[in-house]
Amino acid sequence: MEEDQTHLKERKAKNFNFFSRTHLLTDLMTSKQNELKAAHFFESLLRASADGVLITDTVHDIIDANKAFCSFLGLKKPEVTGANLFKLLAKHNDSPSQKWNMIEEKTRKKGKCIDVEFHFTSPSELYLSVNASLIDPSSAEDSNIISIWRDITGAKNEAEEITKHLEETTLFAKEMFMQAEMASAAKSEFLANMSHEIRTPMNGVIGMTNILLDTDLTQEQRQYAETIRSSADALLTIINDILDFSKIEAGKLELETIDFDLLTTLEEISDLLAMRAQEKGLEFSYIFNPEIPSKLRGDPGRIRQILTNLIGNSIKFTEKGEIVIHVTVESEDDNTAVLHFSVSDTGIGIPPKKIADMFESFTQADASTSRKYGGTGLGLTISKLLAEMMGGRIGVRNNDDKGCTFWFTARLEKQQAPELDKKKQLEPDLKNIRVLIASESQSTRQQLSLFLQKWQNQAEVAAGAETALNTLKKATQNGSPFHMVFIDKCLADMTGEFLAEKMKADKEICGIPLVILTSLSQRTDPRQLKKAGFSAFLTKPVKQSPLRDCIFDMLGRGKDKTPDGIKQDVKKQVPAAGKTIRILLAEDNLVNQMVAKKMLEKLGYQSEAVLNGKEAVKAVQSDTYDLILMDCQMPEMDGYEATQKIRKLKSHVKDIPIIAMTAHAMVGDREKCLKAGMDDYVAKPVNPNKLSTAIEKALTKGKNYRTSTLPPGP
Repeated sequence: MEEDQTHLKERKAKNFNFFSRTHLLTDLMTSKQNELKAAHFFESLLRASADGVLITDTVHDIIDANKAFCSFLGLKKPEVTGANLFKLLAKHNDSPSQKWNMIEEKTRKKGKCIDVEFHFTSPSELYLSVNASLIDPSSAEDSNIISIWRDITGAKNEAEEITKHLEETTLFAKEMFMQAEMASAAKSEFLANMSHEIRTPMNGVIGMTNILLDTDLTQEQRQYAETIRSSADALLTIINDILDFSKIEAGKLELETIDFDLLTTLEEISDLLAMRAQEKGLEFSYIFNPEIPSKLRGDPGRIRQILTNLIGNSIKFTEKGEIVIHVTVESEDDNTAVLHFSVSDTGIGIPPKKIADMFESFTQADASTSRKYGGTGLGLTISKLLAEMMGGRIGVRNNDDKGCTFWFTARLEKQQAPELDKKKQLEPDLKNIRVLIASESQSTRQQLSLFLQKWQNQAEVAAGAETALNTLKKATQNGSPFHMVFIDKCLADMTGEFLAEKMKADKEICGIPLVILTSLSQRTDPRQLKKAGFSAFLTKPVKQSPLRDCIFDMLGRGKDKTPDGIKQDVKKQVPAAGKTIRILLAEDNLVNQMVAKKMLEKLGYQSEAVLNGKEAVKAVQSDTYDLILMDCQMPEMDGYEATQKIRKLKSHVKDIPIIAMTAHAMVGDREKCLKAGMDDYVAKPVNPNKLSTAIEKALTKGKNYRTSTLPPGP
């Protein structure tokens, strides 16, 4: 029994050894098969890959390479396998060792290296991107390296083509830009020459017409001369519009930023346009609330230009009624204010279908061949562009009753520390004065009321004469009589003179001082007004300064009464001392020479003329002058060079005031004059008032006068 057990154990042991050996053999056979499969799979990958595959050892010998890599070199696999990589690449690349050493160093330090570019020059030019990694990352120093070589020649060539195309495009763009710059410069030069050539004869036409109108003419001759002047003014407006539009098209129109008083700007516009409106029998006024910031920084000349365009349109298309400028604040902060300007009229209005196109170039509400009103249609286009340049917008709407309202906005800077000016305006002498305003025009009543309220006066209004009489009597009976009354010359129920006579005949109110409001177009006889009972008169639209002076005068503190004893709203004339002033005029155009000399003579100045800058330099060295009026474009020596030569003279002559009086009126021309050493700038056609102002400033400030407050253009 024991023998049987022993025998069984021996048999089991033999069986175990057999099965163990069998499993070991099977595992070994499976491992070999897997290796063979893996090797076969790897070989398949190498053959199929379009990228070159290379395996190298630690001494840079090639262990294996696929067909794609061999084809890059133009060799067969037996020629590559076993070869030294450096020697093999030396025939195809100028410096293979340097780049491969870099690849190997990065690979052994980091385990891999990405995107290193190789350039093969033979058998054909190739650009190859190489990525490498360790086969055995656990042994970085001893591991073989496998690298993938990808052909990027096509991408490289494409990139080079794109780069070349970009370079060519950039070069073309530069050439086009230079051509555009040259074209722009040529256009600017053309515009400058055009402006000069047009303004020079226009100065002669307008100037000589004004001189002719100052002579003794028959009624018929005066009518003809007035027609010439109005036609010349209309032509000049068209020329200015075309030149401004051309400047905008050429990108040469710029805004300036200077300190200005908005109320003064409105008053200047009124001086310019009120007469035109009143000659048609239209009421003309502006409404300016004292709360609106007046001390601003911006371009008053361009604001004036927009308003002039809009008001000119209203005058053209309005036959009766009124034109009112209204200024309000749209928004503001501590530093800026967006102001809303509107020009309302009682004219013909605009057809609704035309409103959308009103601001397009060369567009008019009535463009038919039988149209009644003229014009280029550029004024509104220019106004739109100017408003946008000032950070605003522009528009138009028909009024509910009659006419239309054009409006625009502008963003303007506020001047710093305006408190001082406010204190000056609130003069205590003008407080608590009771004033009655009798006028049929609501805008006139509103305008005067705002001025008076600004000075803390008590203002009441009456639309008609009967209402005014009742208000005056009631106030006197209540023990609070009015200190003065402003009466419009034209009232609905009677004339202003007749109302004054009725007041003079009434014992209760006969002692109240009266001021009559007249239009610029109405002839006023001071003796007749005094006889009617008036102590002073003001022209509409009433300006702030004359109104204040008038109130002072009514209170017994005025000094500027005429021999007739009636206060007048007139500009001061040139002082008598001006008659001894000697002015040198440098002007090559004989007609313009004559115009300037007559203009200066009328202003009370003596003048002598020379034909060019060279003669001007000689003249100031041999004779004494108080001021020079210098044309810029003259033969032999222009005004710029002449000014520079005068400024370099050693004597006191170098400080003589020089004012440019030139037909150059493009953007930058004024600055060019000032840079040359001139003191001020007046553009042709010369406006006598602007010329007078410039001369007075120059003579007052003398050698310290180096500024220009006059905008370019007439």
